[in-house]
Amino acid sequence: MRRKTANSNLWDAKAVIIAIAAAVLIYVAAVALAGYQEVSEAFHRISVSTWLLVLGLSLFSFLVRFARWHFLLRHVGCQVPFLPGMAFYLAGFALTTTPAKIGEAVRLWYLHREFKIAYAKSTPIFIFEQVLDILAVALLSFFALSVILPSVDQKVWIAAVLLGLLLVPASLARADRMGSLVLAILKRRGPTKLEDIGADSKTFIRSLHLLAPLHVFVPSLVVGLFAWLAPGLGLYLILQDMRMGVVVGPETAVGVFMLSLFAGVFSIISGGVGTTEGALAILLTFIGIDPPTAITTAIISRTSTLWFAVGIGALTTFGIATVIRSSEVSVKT
Repeated sequence: MRRKTANSNLWDAKAVIIAIAAAVLIYVAAVALAGYQEVSEAFHRISVSTWLLVLGLSLFSFLVRFARWHFLLRHVGCQVPFLPGMAFYLAGFALTTTPAKIGEAVRLWYLHREFKIAYAKSTPIFIFEQVLDILAVALLSFFALSVILPSVDQKVWIAAVLLGLLLVPASLARADRMGSLVLAILKRRGPTKLEDIGADSKTFIRSLHLLAPLHVFVPSLVVGLFAWLAPGLGLYLILQDMRMGVVVGPETAVGVFMLSLFAGVFSIISGGVGTTEGALAILLTFIGIDPPTAITTAIISRTSTLWFAVGIGALTTFGIATVIRSSEVSVKT
């Protein structure tokens, strides 16, 4: 068991290292392509106050998403103290560059280790949050398209959004029936040990079912919208400092940011590294910003969001490991 955990941690570490190495190579290539002098000049236009505001918006996004996670845990019956819960949630960001952000599930390991919370109970929340985040980015992307493509009838966008919103809770509400069907098939074809799996599966489905009602789904989605809107506004603040002679409104900045994130969702590279930055830079050039400024803006935006999150996660992980190590030493003595 220890060997398996060690291998898993090693795989996570490799994924993070690969993502960082890929980011460095991509950023160096982008700067070389645009011209170091031009990028350096654009970079120095950003004031310290703007950096602080942008990082503050990112931190607001992280904390708002933690508040949602904490609420959902309590809703399914998992009582987790506020501060340890916050530490576990932030630690998950250290592995946010793993494929499909699967490394963020380390939060579930912390919950199981410290509070004996079954994976079958906490995993549905992890899945639910991923769905909510994709939906939030998609909705804000629809808004962006309606701004960038005003010729398209807005009724088409509204219909697409409503259809997506209706399908998700409906699917979650039927999850218990689907789970029961899967369990029935497994018990017919598998050995008797499947009874244990069945018990976990029932817990999993029950927890997922608790997340389906609209009074849980809608507020959670709204929180996600505000959480992802914040870094979009951060991009707007960065563009204001660039002084590039192009007027970019907050709605356009938020829209461009969301569309670049949406492009990163479909990237095969961990964390959308390279794809999101490239999409953001290209979209910025589409609205009239010169390539060096667009590339600089993309790098600064990702540094203040993705890499800021990874940094916070790494520091929090180190803090948790230090506390665990010291507690183990005190128990031995």
